[in-house]
Amino acid sequence: QHCSWFAHADFCSSNSLTSSTKHFSKLFLPVTTLFCLSSKATAMPSWLKCLRTKAPKESVLADFLSSDRQLLLFSRFPSSKTLYVLDSSFNPPTLAHLEMAKSVGGPVLLLLSTRNADKGAIEREIKDRIEMMQILANIIGSCIIGLIKAAKFVEKEHILRQFGREQIFIVGYDTLVRILDPKYYPDGLRSELSDFFKRARIICKLRNGIAGEREQLDIIERIRLGKADIPGEWADRIEIKKYGDSAVISSTAVRNACAQGDIKKLEELVPEAIAKFVLRKNMYGHN
Repeated sequence: QHCSWFAHADFCSSNSLTSSTKHFSKLFLPVTTLFCLSSKATAMPSWLKCLRTKAPKESVLADFLSSDRQLLLFSRFPSSKTLYVLDSSFNPPTLAHLEMAKSVGGPVLLLLSTRNADKGAIEREIKDRIEMMQILANIIGSCIIGLIKAAKFVEKEHILRQFGREQIFIVGYDTLVRILDPKYYPDGLRSELSDFFKRARIICKLRNGIAGEREQLDIIERIRLGKADIPGEWADRIEIKKYGDSAVISSTAVRNACAQGDIKKLEELVPEAIAKFVLRKNMYGHN
């Protein structure tokens, strides 16, 4: 379904869209419809960049990355009251990403941050990551693909709030721990995260190697009982889920397999189409 502001002159005029399509790369998988941030033209923020049909090549990416725009979206925007957000580096997408996205039973935003609180800017190789995200989106089905200029989840929620949908972030246990880590909030964890938990929810998957399963399951109870110096009511906004074995796969393991030339291991960790892409592009130092 097209947005009501599709032809709105200030944001998405036919001339601007025609001009934008000249920048698209043939290397990217096709996307057949306009994306939108809001169904109301008057709610359209000035920093949204409207594109359609395909992901942009480096010139358009460079334009976005050097601009003051905070969000760049590709692909179809599904109609739903709830938006599931799978935020990751997608370096590369793994079977864990696939399982997590398919498990929620709703439209998923595959979100890549160009700024990471721990790793700094990741502007290099973004083009390849977008293409891999598109491959993953084709496998999943109902997906949105986006770039966002925000490191903290509280910042991402604030930007994505313009969608007018409830946001549910799909994260791993280690990411949940980082979200609740006071060191990322100079003005105070409670102060900065209070609005986030009023508006958004979290689905947390268990992951081996970060903490024991019992400890992971107990985190919600610790919050509820006030033992984690976190408001107890936040526990009602966090759901812990168990996933299959593929959910413990890390992108680091994939990169290590490539570096070691272990193609069989690579194919066990990522979707087949992603493995082919990684091999074709000679990524991560494989032979």
